[in-house]
Amino acid sequence: MGFFDFFKKKKKSTVSQHSTTIYPDKEKDSVVHEIKKEISISEKKVCLPQPEIYFSKPAVVQIVIPDLKIDDFVAIDFETATGSRNSACALAMIVVKNCKVVYEYTYLIQPPSNKYSYHNTRVHGMNHLDPINKPTIEEYYQEIFNILDGANIVAHNASFDISVLNSTLSLYNLKHPTPKAIYCTYRMSGESLDSCCSTHNIELVHHDPTSDAIACAKLFGILQCLNYEVQKHEECVSIKEERRIPIFDLSTIKNNDINIDFSGKSVVITGVFEKYERSEIADAVRNLGAVVRSSISGKTDVVICGKDYGQAKIAKVMQLKEDGTRDILIVDEDYLNGVL
Repeated sequence: MGFFDFFKKKKKSTVSQHSTTIYPDKEKDSVVHEIKKEISISEKKVCLPQPEIYFSKPAVVQIVIPDLKIDDFVAIDFETATGSRNSACALAMIVVKNCKVVYEYTYLIQPPSNKYSYHNTRVHGMNHLDPINKPTIEEYYQEIFNILDGANIVAHNASFDISVLNSTLSLYNLKHPTPKAIYCTYRMSGESLDSCCSTHNIELVHHDPTSDAIACAKLFGILQCLNYEVQKHEECVSIKEERRIPIFDLSTIKNNDINIDFSGKSVVITGVFEKYERSEIADAVRNLGAVVRSSISGKTDVVICGKDYGQAKIAKVMQLKEDGTRDILIVDEDYLNGVL
């Protein structure tokens, strides 16, 4: 099933004009906040030679909400191809100016090695064939940077989306945008996006990045109208350039020449592998007596790295080695040829 076919089965191709009334409490005896959504559908504006890869649409949704504290922002939503945060495969950005959505951007992105995990495909419906030969984030980078740099960024679970943005840009050694501020509607509401949308009558096709981002934009406005506390999501400021994760050259730090006895060892597997599935590697080292962990700690003994391995994991390994806390061995896929 193709990427867009998956979403077409879930939602109509046109949207009718409607309005929703939000009541702040069960008795409905306090001030009524009317959130009017003026919908206008315009012809797709193709910005690249591959319309199936990328599209943008002007003034898709207009959200008219008076007197918001933050009325200029960009709502974003990422989908990833695997469990790695640098595996962005789709991004939607909804640009809001003076409480009105003025532009919608949707990108399909080539993830590292164009590899998708079964779990992630089940969540969002995308796989390595949807579509073939889509560009990496490098091709879209300048536009993304220009939109997000200096902007108020809003996301539902901003820790995830900012981490994906940060990790994906770091993978290609691209400069990070510096936002004016970051806001998280999950932190504001304390509920999942689908739960919030059900509560506030917001239309949602969950894990369609465009639908998620539009819903997040609407939710941010509604929560402000209902006087939810608006706080900057400070811990996400790691997107800034001065706090980027360093890039390591694996060829200079790997230990492929060492014969490792995996019995009793704590092993972490990171990255994408060409010859093996990560589950195969995990099963193989378990059969050799190892314990497979998901994160680096002071108890880690071996890290097995594939292509596009987690830079944050290697940074932590190097810090533990430099501190003398743990002498962790690092090997790559070539080492596995003698093990599997």
